[in-house]
Amino acid sequence: MNARRLTLFSLALLVSQPGFSQESAPSITILPVVITSGEKWEELRNNLTKRTHDQLVKVFKDRGFSIAPEETVKAKLQELKIDLTDEENHRRDTLYSVAEGLQTDYVIFFVITNNTQRTKTNVFSQVREGEVTAKYWLLDVKKREAVYSAKSETAKARPHADFGVATKGSDQQLTAADRVVPAALKDFLAKFPEIKKGS
Repeated sequence: MNARRLTLFSLALLVSQPGFSQESAPSITILPVVITSGEKWEELRNNLTKRTHDQLVKVFKDRGFSIAPEETVKAKLQELKIDLTDEENHRRDTLYSVAEGLQTDYVIFFVITNNTQRTKTNVFSQVREGEVTAKYWLLDVKKREAVYSAKSETAKARPHADFGVATKGSDQQLTAADRVVPAALKDFLAKFPEIKKGS
C-alpha cells in the first residue's frame, strides 16, 4: 500500500514538472521537396531540395515533433502512385491522403518555384546574392484544415563581407534555401517553442 502511494506521488510530481506533457508530441509527414524553377544544373537542384528538406526536419525536430521516417513517406507515395513532380498532385486532397495513410497530425510540402543569383559590383567588391522562392502547404490532417495552402515565401542571402570577391552565388542560394523555411513557417512555429537541450 505504501509502495503504491509512493508511486502515485512520484507520478504526480513528474507531471507537475515544467516541460512535461501528458499529451503526445504532434506528428508530421514531411513530403519530398520538389523544384519547378527550371534550374538546369542538376547538382544545384539536388542541393537546394536537400537543404530545404533538412531545414524542415530541423525546425520540427527542434520543437519535439514526431517525424514520419523519410523512407516510409517515400514508400507510401509509391503505394499510392503519387508523383509529386507532377503539378496535378499539388492539391490538398492528395497531400491529405499520404498523411492519413501514415496517421500523422500534420503534413507539409515545399516546392521551390524560383532560384536565382545576381552579382552586385562596386569600386571595392563584387557581392553575389542568392534568392529562393518556395510555394508551400501545411495541413492539419485530423481537422482537414489548411494552416497554409499554396502560399509563397522568398528569402535572400549575401555574404557578410563586402570586400574582395564573394563566395559563389550558388552557395548563397543554398543559404537562402535554409532561410526560406523558418521565414515561411514563422507564425506556426511560434506556437511550438524549441525544446532546450538537456530538458
